[in-house]
Amino acid sequence: MKCDETKPGCNRCAKFGRVCDGYIAKKTSIPSSKKRPTTQPLGPLTLAPRTISFPPRVPIKLLFSDEQEERYFEIFHEETAAALSGGFDTPLWNPIVLQACQDEPCILHCAVAISALDKACKVKSIESLGHTSEIHHRYALQQYSKALKGVREVILKRENSLRTALIASLLIFCFENFYGDVWLALTNV
Repeated sequence: MKCDETKPGCNRCAKFGRVCDGYIAKKTSIPSSKKRPTTQPLGPLTLAPRTISFPPRVPIKLLFSDEQEERYFEIFHEETAAALSGGFDTPLWNPIVLQACQDEPCILHCAVAISALDKACKVKSIESLGHTSEIHHRYALQQYSKALKGVREVILKRENSLRTALIASLLIFCFENFYGDVWLALTNV
């Protein structure tokens, strides 16, 4: 309850038989010459955009098996990761997953598979590019297969596998969800 600010002690404390701890004196009022006129209607507040800074990004150096893998990774980095994060630049997708792609090839294969599947879904909506969609889809499945085998190997080695397994689980869920099978996504995770 708010103090009624009666001096020397507030009425509320006196009513309950407590010793009043006191209260902060009111701040001095703004001189009338600096007060906002009351006749002006107040409009809606506009909030200034906030800039959220993340730790400096670590330069990522990846070794790609071919040019196609590199292109899909660029798409993942520039488009797909933003779509997965709801359009926000989060520390999960940039730099955590990107750093994991450098550390573990299976994570890179997961990211590339998601990107290829994302591309297949986008192209599929354009009727004239149905054949191209199938190429993206096939590549996505190849990369996904490599990713699952790689994750299995990392877990069997049991060397620093928890972080890799958690990131891979997230990416596997994303892939299966893109694919449209939420139940399989949960089963794989």
